[in-house]
Amino acid sequence: MTGEAPAGVEVTSSSSWDYTKSGSAIDTTVSATWAHPSGFKLEKLEFTPADKASLTTETSLTGLAKGLKLEFKGNDADKGDLSFTYKVPQATLTGEMDFMNFKKFNIAAATGVDQITAGVKLDVSKGDKGLNTTTAASASYAIGNIFAGLEATNNFSKYGILASFAVDKSITAAMRADIGSKAPALQVGGVYKCNSSTTIKGKVNVMSKLIDLSVKQAMDKKFNVTASCQMADFSPKSMVFGLKATMG
Repeated sequence: MTGEAPAGVEVTSSSSWDYTKSGSAIDTTVSATWAHPSGFKLEKLEFTPADKASLTTETSLTGLAKGLKLEFKGNDADKGDLSFTYKVPQATLTGEMDFMNFKKFNIAAATGVDQITAGVKLDVSKGDKGLNTTTAASASYAIGNIFAGLEATNNFSKYGILASFAVDKSITAAMRADIGSKAPALQVGGVYKCNSSTTIKGKVNVMSKLIDLSVKQAMDKKFNVTASCQMADFSPKSMVFGLKATMG
């Protein structure tokens, strides 16, 4: 439930109840948002009584410099992350720091020229044995209805190869191969848009013999129903079905 409060504040209240758990109570969350013409915005001020009366805060600030956005996300217990995003026509630079404990920091850069995009990321964390650094990089090429990508993670010890091909406006095929780890993986899948309201997705993990299928039906602009099925070891006896409804 959402409503307007004085001074342009928007207040939202939501409640949930897990009927599968005996004796479970109704969990209620109250949140508020507010924006100031200066560029400061209270993205979320959320109070959850059931979660030890926790208070979560998310804010952002723009207008200090062209293309620069500062963000803060934290709570009153153990989180306080300060991040920035700086955009110029041909590149984007982002960074995030654990402002509460000063144990984590990451910075990433991405750029693109014509059909080629590339990016690199550095993660720094503080552990019992000192500082740990992890680097990753990726690149992709797209032309027409073909996409291909390569990513290197875990200090260039693991690699992922991605590709997709749009057969037409309704059918897209894709694959992903991961190598460099103890258990290489190969996944193939596809998406079929039957019409503007119905989408079918399928994925096969060849190495683990796992199949995932789902059908999403848009009942309304803000109401979707998704039916899913998962089969392990390519055995029909292992099939598990699911149904999910989403509003909003």
